[in-house]
Amino acid sequence: MATKNIVPRANGEGGIGTSAKRWLNAFLQNLNGLAVSSTGAATETAAGLVELSTIAEAMAGADALRAVTPAGLSAVATIWKGPVASTYATENTFLVSTDDAANLTVGMRIKADCGTDGIKYGLVSGIAGQTVTLAMDTGHTLTANLVRVWYSTRIQNSADVGAIPISAKGVASGVAPLGTDGKVPSANLPTPTSNVPGIFARDIRFAAKTVSVAADRLIILSPNRMLVDVNGTYLVLTAQQVLDLSLAATWDSVTTDYTVASARAGKDFYVYACINAGSLKLLVSANATYPSGFDATTSRKIGGFHCLCAAVGTISGHTLSGYLAGDILPASVWDAKFRPVCAPEGMVYVDGLGKWVDIYLASVSGGKLVSAYNATCADGTSSPAFHWYKFSQWLGQIGKRMLTQTEFVAASLGSNQGTNITGSADPGTTGGKSDTAGRRMISNVGCEDCCGNLWQWGEEAGGGASSAAWVNAFDGNDSGVAGQHYQAPNRALLGGDWTGGANCGSRSSSWASGPLGLIASYGARGVAEPLAA
Repeated sequence: MATKNIVPRANGEGGIGTSAKRWLNAFLQNLNGLAVSSTGAATETAAGLVELSTIAEAMAGADALRAVTPAGLSAVATIWKGPVASTYATENTFLVSTDDAANLTVGMRIKADCGTDGIKYGLVSGIAGQTVTLAMDTGHTLTANLVRVWYSTRIQNSADVGAIPISAKGVASGVAPLGTDGKVPSANLPTPTSNVPGIFARDIRFAAKTVSVAADRLIILSPNRMLVDVNGTYLVLTAQQVLDLSLAATWDSVTTDYTVASARAGKDFYVYACINAGSLKLLVSANATYPSGFDATTSRKIGGFHCLCAAVGTISGHTLSGYLAGDILPASVWDAKFRPVCAPEGMVYVDGLGKWVDIYLASVSGGKLVSAYNATCADGTSSPAFHWYKFSQWLGQIGKRMLTQTEFVAASLGSNQGTNITGSADPGTTGGKSDTAGRRMISNVGCEDCCGNLWQWGEEAGGGASSAAWVNAFDGNDSGVAGQHYQAPNRALLGGDWTGGANCGSRSSSWASGPLGLIASYGARGVAEPLAA
């Protein structure tokens, strides 16, 4: 049987529940004759309960369920009014009707619809009759496609849209800006504390670019990220830089044009971190102290490299085949954390050994042994003259020693084998030589004149020995040193000399000479440990 209707005796009489006693649930199909939605929430087609929006939700304009209150409507309405039909005049002026012009005042915010050119923004800066002049936002200009504008008595601020205010850009307790590369500029990075003086830190070391085309042989690549202290100023690198020797901008000076390959042949160059208006500038220089335009307080030497002294030519299977004079020797590139314990000039890193080896046969400069191009070879008859003991002493004074046979083989691989220098005579000077077959005398890592030029004293002892008697372990060429030896063993000679022919090569060795031998064809080459950094 159907449930009876409950009907009041008079209109407006009675009620269901009280303020203290309320029904738990009420499910209605109709309310005042109107259908109620199945969920009870009001929709566009059914009556029901509705939740009111906050002012922020009303301004966002994205909620399709909540109702807008007068306060919310006012907040939205006071942002933009219009649209007002407008006609383009110039990039910052437009025309409106007389009535519409009366609604505009200086300082109002304008949003202009320029059709396919997009929305443009500005502030009213002047009104003359029907002509409205705007102070356009940065990067915004009106276009001929202008059709309408909206105006606002209130400028929308960052809080309206949940944005960070511009006033917070690049200030204390604010946010860091981004550079054109999408990264935070070094000027906006925190300054390192002063308890790390002299710091040099980087993610990867300086290196020669991997060669794909000939131009790559002139390029040094910096680390991707680097921090360097230049006399208390901390300079930051946030992206890898390319140092191209063919570009004048890479160099500190144009007094000598080092973009020309012949000017670079057989020379050492240095990479400097320079303070340039408070920022880092990397420069390449031939100066060993500091680059032109800077001094010891505004620059710091952080790396370097050596350039090939003479073209290698085409040598099948050779690492340096095709390299030209003035090209960067890849194995010679060093930086402040990847270098030998001694001065790095004229040296290459032999990866398999984990040691640095002289590019050139030893010569004398400034009262010490050096590895330099086109210098007079130091040997048993040079001035001063050198035997094994003296080479050992002088090399030790600069943080080097002579090579062991194992080290010599590793450093000399790729050199000419079974031949000696063209002309089969004393070369006199270091580097850039070819053998009797016209092939360059250079190893895979760039060591010059390893085989068939001068015998090179080795570090090891072997073979015979001196007489069973105490005899002087020095001669008239020595100064400030004395002592005698007893049955001193012979010392190794490696590589072969200028008349050795088939005897010459990476495995060529002689163990027949005592350490005091003074022979014109006996020279030396230095090796050094890497710096522990």
